[in-house]
Formats: sequence, structure tokens, C-alpha cells
Amino acid sequence: MLSAHDIFEMSQPEKVKKKQTTRPDRRRINFSSMVVYAFIGAMLVGRIFFFSMIEVSGESMSPTLHTSDRLVLMRHTSIDRFDIVVFDREENGTKLVKRVVGMPGDTVSYIDCVLVVNGESIVEPYLTASAQDCGDDLAPQQVAEGAYIVFGDNRQGSLDSRALGPVRHELVVGEVSARLWPASTLLR
Repeated sequence: MLSAHDIFEMSQPEKVKKKQTTRPDRRRINFSSMVVYAFIGAMLVGRIFFFSMIEVSGESMSPTLHTSDRLVLMRHTSIDRFDIVVFDREENGTKLVKRVVGMPGDTVSYIDCVLVVNGESIVEPYLTASAQDCGDDLAPQQVAEGAYIVFGDNRQGSLDSRALGPVRHELVVGEVSARLWPASTLLR
């Protein structure tokens, strides 16, 4: 004998039963979608306003950086002496990666492999000791406001302020804050 519940279940259309048993929880889907969209939005805003990425091409920053290293740049950050920065080359817009050695107001020279800033010889531990050719010299010059003197760590193979002159602040794209590839190394 059938109970009232069994008769009720049999009287329900098949479509309704199926819909009730397979219907996903909309709240869970909406929350998951919201989290994914928020993450994507945060990444886009960060990429546009706060950071960018660049791949190194060339050996002018060797031994610190090498061809194919992938770097994270922080935009809108203060620049300090010895920071590694990326800037647009004024003549053709190509991006160059160099180390800041002279700040606005400094007097900088580079003669016979010795960097002198404001009358003091600077020890540069990031340079290789085996470098015999230090590249071109830089006669003493005062760095203008809103500009930097930048050198490559590979002094004999670097196109930097010795040839290009000071780099204006508005040409600086950002400061290198980390190396993503190879993943085993970070700059700081």
C-alpha cells in the first residue's frame, strides 16, 4: 500500500524533481565569481598604476642581471642612490636598465675605475673584481635637479650616463624591486 508521501512524489512532474536535485547553490557561485572578478580587477589596477614587468636584453648590468631575467618594476616610488631603475631612452624610447650612482645635486665623476660622489670614493661591491677595462671615464659633473647619473654594472659594455648624459626623472619607468626569473634569486 502506498503512503500519502509516495503518492505525492509520484504526482510531481519529472522535470521539477530533476531541477530541484541538480540546481547548484547560486550564492556559492556568485561569491566565487565575485572573488575571481575582484582578484582580476586588483591585478589590472596594480599593473596599470603600481607595477609592471620587463625582460632584460643585453649584458650591461652583468653580473647583477643577465639577458632573459624577468624583473618587477615599482612605479611611483622614490629613487635612492644605487637603486636599479628602468628608463626610456630619450632618442628612441627603448628601455634601459641601469644603477643610479648620482642623485640631484651630487657631483659625480668616474675616472680610472673609481666612482667619486661629492668628493668621496665609493666602494661598489656589485662590480666584478676581475674587470680590467672600466670603460669610459666621466669628468666631474653636478647632477641637475630632477635628473640622475646612471651606470651599468658591466662598465666596459654599458651605454649609460657617460655617453647619454644624465637621465631626467620623467623618463624613469620604475625601480626594479624583484627578479621573477630565474625564480631562485631576488635583488634584495
